Amino acid sequence: QFSAEDIAAWASTDFPSLLELQRDGLNGWIYFSREKVSLSKGLTVHGKGILMFADEAVFADDSVFTDRIIVLADKNLIIGNNVRLDKALLLCRGKLTVGTDSLINGAVLTQQQVNLGNGTRVTVDTEVMEPYDSIISY
Repeated sequence: QFSAEDIAAWASTDFPSLLELQRDGLNGWIYFSREKVSLSKGLTVHGKGILMFADEAVFADDSVFTDRIIVLADKNLIIGNNVRLDKALLLCRGKLTVGTDSLINGAVLTQQQVNLGNGTRVTVDTEVMEPYDSIISY
């Protein structure tokens, strides 16, 4: 059993603005949001990090995460069309929906159903299951 709320106290800082996320990357931080989050179309994010969502999260079309990320979603996780997650561990308690022609390289664990669009590929990368170092601030 996993829950973003259970580990929210470990979050490094408040969820960044989309501009900060694109400009600064993840940099090993643990980000937590209690609100519904919708990442903008065409967003490119560098750096490894952990994204935790207590409510629904949407990764809009043409988004790219270039480094290792862990996504912990307590509710539905929606990944748009042509999204690329180069090294991702997705842990989703709700429904996972992925649009067309997307790539998830890593591992996906869900408690509910998974819907993959046409041309979407999920490839195995066991490195995403290895222990993870992050920045934790108080």
